[in-house]
Amino acid sequence: MHLLLMTFGNNERHHLQACFCVYSFLAKNARLSSINIMTDRPEFYKNIENKLNVIPVTAATLKEWKGSYDYFWRIKIKAIGQLCSEHPGEPVIYLDTDTFLYHDFEAAHRIVASGHAGMHRNEAPLNAIPTRTARRMYEKLKGRPLGNITDLSAFNMWNAGVIITPNTNDLAEITLALEICDEMSRLDVPEHFIEQFSVSIAMHQVYQLQPAESFLAHYWSNKDEWNQLISVFFQRCYLEALSQQQTMERFSTLALGSIPVNRKIKRMKTKLQKTVDRLFPDRNLEYVSPAE
Repeated sequence: MHLLLMTFGNNERHHLQACFCVYSFLAKNARLSSINIMTDRPEFYKNIENKLNVIPVTAATLKEWKGSYDYFWRIKIKAIGQLCSEHPGEPVIYLDTDTFLYHDFEAAHRIVASGHAGMHRNEAPLNAIPTRTARRMYEKLKGRPLGNITDLSAFNMWNAGVIITPNTNDLAEITLALEICDEMSRLDVPEHFIEQFSVSIAMHQVYQLQPAESFLAHYWSNKDEWNQLISVFFQRCYLEALSQQQTMERFSTLALGSIPVNRKIKRMKTKLQKTVDRLFPDRNLEYVSPAE
């Protein structure tokens, strides 16, 4: 199985998340054929480049991958398709950077061995997701056919932080996901869920889906706490001058169950915090003068 992550931009937290995810696989000695990172900042992976295939991605490639509707997250589907085409017949797993392996990875191999695809978790049928965006999406797609799919809205939404494909059907799942993605863009569906729902439909239609949440964590709703843990982890490894092997061993001692991977924050709490920050801004800021 080939692992793929993608990172873009100068936000170091995303790149640290990717490194943390990679170490979770190295520490557990997961049975992987390759680890691949597509990125526009290949220099951020010098410390572990001996364990990776670092694949530089240009702005021109990203523009092409976004397609005629200029939809950014279409690039995720294109990237998965590229790795699948390079390894025909071999399973591929894509992970968002805010994920890590916390149990035996053999469960992923069992999913593809059964001929199924995997995504992180089954969230709900589209019409049962209690958000305004999902309701607008459902209204746009209700009764809309595409090929042999009679109603695009009749599928479940799966979390796309994890995408596992057996890659045994000549990229049929990638082709279908791109078709659905472009059709949703054409219909002016709210962008927030387009890539996620496109992959959910395509993977289920081609392979049927199984959940991967029992062995892969996705902390998208609690990034602040996990970013703090990740920063402290790598800072200490750096300060103690740990080798790559020692860093893997240190990772194995982390109490990964000590921080929630899911945290629902009330919208009112967020609004109040923003109001407090606006009403009581920091004052008396002082800066050092640049050297002449």
